[in-house]
Amino acid sequence: MDRKALSQILFDYLNPLLPNYGDSEALLYLAGGGAQYEDEVIPMEAWARPLWGLAPYWAGGSQSAGGTFERIYCDGLIAGTDPQSGAYWGDCRDHDQKFVEMAAIAYALLLAPNVLWEPLSDGQRERAAAWLGKINDHSCPAGNWLWFQALVNLALRELGMSYSQQILDEDLRALDDFYDGDGWYKDGPTGLPDYYNAMTFQFFSILYIWKFGSHDAVRAAAYLNRLKLFAADYVKLFSARGEAVPYGRSMVYRFAQSGFWSIVAAAGVCLGRNFDIGTLKGLIVRNIKAWDPSSICDNGHVLSLGYKYPNQHMCEGYNAAGSPYWCLMAFACLALPEDDRFWSVSETELALPPRAADDALGKTALVARDDAGEVVLYPSGCVPGHPFAQSDNKYSKFAYSTRFGFSVARSQRSLGEAAPDSMLAFVVGGRVFVRDGVDKSEVVTLDDGRRAVRTSWSPCPGIDVVTEVISLANGQLRNHVVKSAVECVAFDAGFAVPGDYHWVTLEDIDAACRVDAVGQTEGERVLLRPEANTNIDCGKTVIPAVKYVIGAGVSKLATCVVVV
Repeated sequence: MDRKALSQILFDYLNPLLPNYGDSEALLYLAGGGAQYEDEVIPMEAWARPLWGLAPYWAGGSQSAGGTFERIYCDGLIAGTDPQSGAYWGDCRDHDQKFVEMAAIAYALLLAPNVLWEPLSDGQRERAAAWLGKINDHSCPAGNWLWFQALVNLALRELGMSYSQQILDEDLRALDDFYDGDGWYKDGPTGLPDYYNAMTFQFFSILYIWKFGSHDAVRAAAYLNRLKLFAADYVKLFSARGEAVPYGRSMVYRFAQSGFWSIVAAAGVCLGRNFDIGTLKGLIVRNIKAWDPSSICDNGHVLSLGYKYPNQHMCEGYNAAGSPYWCLMAFACLALPEDDRFWSVSETELALPPRAADDALGKTALVARDDAGEVVLYPSGCVPGHPFAQSDNKYSKFAYSTRFGFSVARSQRSLGEAAPDSMLAFVVGGRVFVRDGVDKSEVVTLDDGRRAVRTSWSPCPGIDVVTEVISLANGQLRNHVVKSAVECVAFDAGFAVPGDYHWVTLEDIDAACRVDAVGQTEGERVLLRPEANTNIDCGKTVIPAVKYVIGAGVSKLATCVVVV
């Protein structure tokens, strides 16, 4: 794929937005529900996020058809930062959502000042800088948001405007404190390593090396060492088809997953011989092309809230109509001009062995790749300290797969509403309880040399479980020791398989995912029929499971999940 073809994909996502910009061009009005921040910020967020794709496109020396987007964003920046304008974006408060969007503006100012800064008058520049500088008057959440504040100060410094070196230094030191080793960061003191490593911590580390490394060689060297470790791990999450394992929060950002590889290419950062230009290009292109625009966009061709299809049920409270356009980070490589060698090389496959049965990922997770190149992640089961929506479903399942998307519960009232794929679900007193975090998690080596993710957890008072999940050549083995003070039933469930739950039978889906009891405790093979739209990949799914009768005392369960 050459630069022209990738640029066309970018504008296939951007051009449908054009009728929705406000008269002042500082706001973008899209249909959608509310968010946990002020309503007036929602169209400002929608306005800012296309800059993640436009900025590198401009930096690579291109202009949109008729200069339309250049005019919109230059005029919009002027109007949005002018207190006398009817489109003024407003003052700020602590933890303001506008701080996130300031990062997109700062990114564009760093990459393409000729488009977004140089055309402004001195007074317009002063007003824009003063509005961006408001981020220094308020607190940001301790986590990836500190990069947004740092990025704004770096941009202001680069443009010769007033900024805070003290806050910049404090932010960079605090971000270093979140480094958890092996290339991974925790997203704040109670956060977890997840895709925010690629989309913020490492993405902006690469940007720092690219733009400021020559002036801060020590920090740049530390970032580069972490990047190499991270890349060696992160690549394990991508299937041969290009998809990354869906896991964690913010799945609405979709192919932002490949933004890491894209900015590595743009910045010319060397990650080692396994990541030559062709490999990087393959990771970027396959990931972007893995998404079907006709499924992930609405009938106005605007990106929807959802993952593989429109589905607000899976969203977090901070997702508004324009939020999905964070995905345009994947187009960072457009900063490379048309004549760069990157555009003439062929996309190559991953330089990885065809199978990795139980490869380590970070400190407490395993990842497996089968012969078809599909990937399964076996996470620690921990959930973030902050109560993000449906964290148990997004972080604490036994397995997450590139082949089968995970499900998100509607309620605990029934198995259909709980949709407990890849979980051991207990039905107690008419309610469904699953793993929602762990007391302890570790990767252990078993007597036969295989590794397992071992966790201790409690779904509800009176029940304690120790689980070992072992990756097999074509599936996984789960061993559970259940200590229960109550009699109940438990369902050890496999992956959610696409299918019409009205008609599909167990036998119909055995060829995709089969679940069997293989231990001394007998179980009954059953098929769970979740509510529609509980899965992030498919509107209708069925879940194969084994039903166990749990008595008071100790029960030992062994369940085999086979994927063909």
